[in-house]
Amino acid sequence: MKYAGIELSLAGEFSAMFATIIRMKGDTLDLPPIPTVAAVLYALLLASCSLRINSEWVRMAAFASAERLIGACDLIPGASPSKSIAAELQKEY
Repeated sequence: MKYAGIELSLAGEFSAMFATIIRMKGDTLDLPPIPTVAAVLYALLLASCSLRINSEWVRMAAFASAERLIGACDLIPGASPSKSIAAELQKEY
């Protein structure tokens, strides 16, 4: 998903910058507001996808999700997940 986010933000960035260049009036630096704001937002999206998403971030989210799933199994009548699953997950990482 990281690469998809980067590719989509790059595509949006290029299209917003292209729209900004097309809509500029003559030699003045009168930037149109909507494509300029879109270009800035896509640049922020690109930075967040490039810098924030890494293997440690994904691992933390995966473990949090796994713990919630195991906890939800305790609430289901008749379902009893073994505590060894949670213990083994903790041992691995």
